[in-house]
Amino acid sequence: MRFALVSNVLPPGDSSHAAVIYRLLRDLDSRHYCLVSSGSARATGPGELPGTRYDLPPVPRLTRGYRIGLQI
Repeated sequence: MRFALVSNVLPPGDSSHAAVIYRLLRDLDSRHYCLVSSGSARATGPGELPGTRYDLPPVPRLTRGYRIGLQI
């Protein structure tokens, strides 16, 4: 069985969320999972998981003044 883990932070991130993900997946075979992230920055270094990673495009954000097509 293969599964995808979707998160906005992935190891080796500097948050406790990334640390928990690392501890859950570190002993699993990397062929059994893939990592999907919506985070903008991809960190590398010690603690990175060997699984396949997929980065989602950033979420478009509407800012004030663009609701009607006018920039204020």
